Amino acid sequence: MRSRSSTLARVTVLFTLLALLLPTLRDLRPYARLPAEAPERIRAGVADTFIAESADSAEPAETG
Repeated sequence: MRSRSSTLARVTVLFTLLALLLPTLRDLRPYARLPAEAPERIRAGVADTFIAESADSAEPAETG
C-alpha cells in the first residue's frame, strides 16, 4: 500500500503536467481537422510568414 503523501505527490505532478500541456494541445486542435493537403499549405504559410518577417527585420540598404 502506498502512503498518502506519495499518492498526493503523484496526483499533483499529473495535474501540473496537464496544466502545462493544455495550452499546447489547444493550439494544435485546429490543425486536427484540416484536409490531407494541409501540411503543404501550412508549410507555405510558415515560409511566407518567415519571408515577410525577414523582410521586415532587414535593415534598409544605405544609398549614397
